[in-house]
Amino acid sequence: LEAAGGTASWRDKSRWRAVDHHQEVSAELLPFTVGIVESEAQLARVQALRAAAYGHHLPEYASKFARPDPMDRLAAMTVFYAQDKDTGRMIGTARLQTNLHGPLQIEASLELPPHRRHSLLCEVTRLAVLPGCPYPVRLALVKAIHLFCIANQIGGIVVGSRRSLLRQYLNIGFDCLYGDNRMVPLAHGSGLEHRILFRDT
Repeated sequence: LEAAGGTASWRDKSRWRAVDHHQEVSAELLPFTVGIVESEAQLARVQALRAAAYGHHLPEYASKFARPDPMDRLAAMTVFYAQDKDTGRMIGTARLQTNLHGPLQIEASLELPPHRRHSLLCEVTRLAVLPGCPYPVRLALVKAIHLFCIANQIGGIVVGSRRSLLRQYLNIGFDCLYGDNRMVPLAHGSGLEHRILFRDT
């Protein structure tokens, strides 16, 4: 992972190796960059991607996600994007909200467990990947958010997951926030039921 100019990027034509006394580690870097939205033009492309991604799975909501979202511009929000290096095409996005300036969106629909209520947390919403994209974009976005949280001393990540995405979140280190696998209708998730997940940073 290489930080430069406010973005996190992966170089696809090189490899790095780290050797210790016990084993050799080799990593192949990826053909896309991950960054933070810094312009209206980037935000418009993110909105178009959301419409394509959510419309693929939930066609009735495609037009909603294509419209500008005033919450993207709030001080508590940070919008991430993933962009293909060769084509320049936007292939993934996620939005992060911290509770530094007020409650998380998810708290309009539920109460956080007592031991989490006074922690600096963030919530990830609008996580979307271009349908058919062959790269591990979701994993890269979560990794970028994880590093962002560490840099800003944010103790954990909350996310609501539809059943169709649950396995993917569990595979990248999230666990049930309440420990009982309950499904909760989320007001900011169009009233659909979600499993509430947490990742400790």
